[in-house]
Amino acid sequence: MRRWQEWFAAKRDVGGLSVAEYLDGDRTLLGPAEGLAAELAADPALEHATDLLVSFVPGVPDLDEHVRLLTDTAADLAPRLGWHPATPH
Repeated sequence: MRRWQEWFAAKRDVGGLSVAEYLDGDRTLLGPAEGLAAELAADPALEHATDLLVSFVPGVPDLDEHVRLLTDTAADLAPRLGWHPATPH
């Protein structure tokens, strides 16, 4: 996060913030699926959401970690938010 914050400081005045302050100001959610699901469920905008966007800084972390994070999102976070895989017809 610190590398992203340093890069982004050229665009916004965030260079002096701690990582926690930066993440809070950027409304970034970070942590295990149970905590993320609780934070998202507490957001009144969620009842109107139809999509969940998961994004990463390109190349940070590496591809294997991106795959792991996306897999964990689909297997652990998404079901906590009410998503279930489509059943075959």
